Amino acid sequence: MTVTTQPQDGLYVNNLSPGSVIDVETKNHHYRIEYLTDDEITISGHPRLCPTPIRVQLQGSARGSGTFKPGFVGCGMHLVFRRSGYPFHSAGHHRLWWDMRRWAT
Repeated sequence: MTVTTQPQDGLYVNNLSPGSVIDVETKNHHYRIEYLTDDEITISGHPRLCPTPIRVQLQGSARGSGTFKPGFVGCGMHLVFRRSGYPFHSAGHHRLWWDMRRWAT
């Protein structure tokens, strides 16, 4: 059984325990993020870029206004990550949940 919270505004991944899972819904896709360690995550959910989990470096989240929060996954923001040295940006997040079974205390 998966235990989830109510939708959240955001979280810093370094507050998670390795293996924690974050579900992110954007306007166009549903992403599954698994926190590994430091800034390393696996992400899946985009039919072309990551239909199956791929390992990437999480940079953080950004707003159109230029605000950037390193290590943060936030609603209404664009997720920024790097794969093979190239940056990627998601659409703005609409809903965010995480699996509380592995939430850091």
